[in-house]
Amino acid sequence: WSRHKDGKTRSKLITLKWWQLILVVFLIFPAWAGCYFGLGAFFVGNMALLDSLIFVLGILISILIAFRFIEGQYFNLISCILNLVMFIIICIESPSNINFLIISGYNLFRIGQAAINWTMLYLRSKNERKLV
Repeated sequence: WSRHKDGKTRSKLITLKWWQLILVVFLIFPAWAGCYFGLGAFFVGNMALLDSLIFVLGILISILIAFRFIEGQYFNLISCILNLVMFIIICIESPSNINFLIISGYNLFRIGQAAINWTMLYLRSKNERKLV
């Protein structure tokens, strides 16, 4: 993520087109249902619904970030918020899991920083493309 000597960024971040974003959002639901019902035997506890959504979002996030889509960071923020909510619920039931809640809070903070950095990099590279 460093810059060339001419000041231009090395990696060009891109965004999803509006129809791609709608397609991604609508694909989350059948993937979530398939994961929840298809792999339901492997999920343990009363958090299976939320846990399977976080799992599906994790796969989606990995794909989006691998292809340098800035929306991957925003989906990552959503996933981290859901993860934090899940561990708050778990800690209410069993306070001994507080370490997972602390890790989730820190992860949300760091992913928030990454989303800001990616957004700034995207805007910078977008401006550089306009100048060329």
